[in-house]
Amino acid sequence: MHKPGMFPQTILRKILEDPRRQAEIIVYNQLRDQLEDFTVFYHCPWYDENAARGSRDGEADFVVAHPRWGFVVLEVKGGVISRDENTRIWRSRNKQGKVFEIKNPVEQALVSKHVILRKLQDAWRGKAPFIRAKHGVIFPESGQPRNSNDLGADMPLEIFAFAEDMDNLGAKVVKILVTEPEQSETRYGNLGEKGIEILHQLFNRGFELDLSLAALLADDENKILQLTQQQNTYLDLTKTQRRAIFTGGAGTGKTTLAIEKSKRLAQEGARVLLLCFNNALSEYLRTQVKDLCNITAFSFHQFCLSMIARARISFDYKEDKDRRYFDEKLPEALLAALSADDNLRYDSIVVDEGQDFLESWWELLLLTLKDVDGTFFVFKDDNQRIYRKTSQKLPGFETDPLHLSVNFRNTQSIFHATEKYYKGGDIRPGGPEGKEIQWYPIKPGREAKMIEKAINRLINIEGIPEQDIAVLCACALEKSALAPGDSIGRYGTAPSENFSGESIRFDSIHRFKGLESKVVILTDMDGAVASNELMYVGLSRARLLLLVVASEVTIGKLKNEIYGKN
Repeated sequence: MHKPGMFPQTILRKILEDPRRQAEIIVYNQLRDQLEDFTVFYHCPWYDENAARGSRDGEADFVVAHPRWGFVVLEVKGGVISRDENTRIWRSRNKQGKVFEIKNPVEQALVSKHVILRKLQDAWRGKAPFIRAKHGVIFPESGQPRNSNDLGADMPLEIFAFAEDMDNLGAKVVKILVTEPEQSETRYGNLGEKGIEILHQLFNRGFELDLSLAALLADDENKILQLTQQQNTYLDLTKTQRRAIFTGGAGTGKTTLAIEKSKRLAQEGARVLLLCFNNALSEYLRTQVKDLCNITAFSFHQFCLSMIARARISFDYKEDKDRRYFDEKLPEALLAALSADDNLRYDSIVVDEGQDFLESWWELLLLTLKDVDGTFFVFKDDNQRIYRKTSQKLPGFETDPLHLSVNFRNTQSIFHATEKYYKGGDIRPGGPEGKEIQWYPIKPGREAKMIEKAINRLINIEGIPEQDIAVLCACALEKSALAPGDSIGRYGTAPSENFSGESIRFDSIHRFKGLESKVVILTDMDGAVASNELMYVGLSRARLLLLVVASEVTIGKLKNEIYGKN
């Protein structure tokens, strides 16, 4: 609650130096020095959108308020004041003898009083009391009339203060406020601290009109989309090449380029096979190329199963799904399928997530080409080998890899967090600066509540759509503190491969590799800090905003690694 006093507490220099405002400065100083237990607002502009004759604006020079006695609106006019009896025009003559036409100060104060009273009542929660509201006029450089007559029917002398009143202006203003007609029985309610606070909100409210988080992220997203268009230059430079390997860190556009290269090849009439390692990423790839019938998008193991089915070869689908099943049995069956039907081969192959493919698979994929010289493009990031250490040599590729050196996808804030875990060729940030990482320390067992609270703020306060948020755990889904279930509190979730665009994605970092989201919340982090590859992948999944929910110890370790401090 604000204490009584002058608001603003100091006057801007440009007002102090303005000769047209000197009368107001005189009154300001006198009220400041003479009034106690009153709240005085100086320079109170208003806009009245409910006026019967249409919208209008105005300004009260001073509003003097008391929690018990109500408020009085004061209009101040400097110079020697006069009014022409024939035209009723008001004028002011300054010390240099120059005469100016001025507005009717009594009418100004009266109108301001009614507008301010109505705004105060409108802002009152519940029924407002019957508040005493008065108006007055101060002429600090004009003498009081030589007779005691009122200045007009609507201008009793008791509402005016003149030069002679300046030494006791505080008492005069209080008298204007509290004086009532003789035998008046009007009962007023208290303005109270509540009314004083409303006046503060009307005339002295401080605020910062920052953009909403949703608007800031949308601006960053537009900048990233514009920068992303520059990536296609890499494909232009390799248009005539039949083999190419692109390497680059997270956010350098490997998946985007893989999709674009596939589309270009398909538009030239080639039958294209677009592969990756993750099933969730393969679902995304399919949505991006669904309009081109001559592109087939699969994860490697999905592709093996599809070819086995198309070739109609014998295969035991019921055997244990161990590593040997995925690393050897399915590829062996793929080779059998290719041997059984030459029509299963493709003109061109494009591979994303190449760092996760075994060396033996490359030799098999070369056999998948119709022509030994068919087009074969690979995009990979050896920093993202979170499944196992695979060979970095690709048989059949004699040219040196082309290095993607600019991160377009992430904001610089996220990029600088991930670069601590990156090993490879030079890479630099190209995206917007972005928001800093948000850290949420929690105690064991409080993860779900904290994440629901963070999601609630993002959606209902910051305006972030649910589909732009992904919650990723650094462990297997079934071991997450958020499992089991298909919701986080009252917010529905879906895994990446079943994502419909109408809920929050909840998945593991492993399964989300190759994918991205505008906003990512990382959780179950305590066991992940020891793995540079897992930390690198997890941190880099956020395109625009990253939130980390973890214990204070884990957050301290991460901050120390990322920023060099706890």
